[in-house]
Amino acid sequence: MSAAAIARKIPRRFQAREKLKPLRLSATQDVVWRDHVFHVGVGFYDDGRPGEVFTKRRREQGDLGAIVDKYCIAVSYSLQHGVTVADLCKYLTIAPDPEKTDAAGKPLMTPETPLDAVLITVRDLAQNVEVKNINHEAGTA
Repeated sequence: MSAAAIARKIPRRFQAREKLKPLRLSATQDVVWRDHVFHVGVGFYDDGRPGEVFTKRRREQGDLGAIVDKYCIAVSYSLQHGVTVADLCKYLTIAPDPEKTDAAGKPLMTPETPLDAVLITVRDLAQNVEVKNINHEAGTA
């Protein structure tokens, strides 16, 4: 079988980039992983889906902070091309810890790395932020 024939059998899930509007809602939250603090921000599309992730960090975090910054760029790129937060959580090996549960009895996600901590924060913000209509021309919410 030729390479072209094989390529035709592979489903294409790649989606063209969906750009965020210049004025968009965002939410921020501090993430603590071990003794490191990251300020994670999530920008949302009008329908409430997260579309970008960014961090602000202290200078002393050096290489670790730079890795988290680059990770946020990759997550943002994925979100803007149609990958869901649920899929990112599923495929980036964040596993529930059955020993720890929330008030509803669901397993809590325990971050093993700062990258996991950032993605869990994105997931939580996406589930808990209520997006209302924005008047983009007037610049008001």
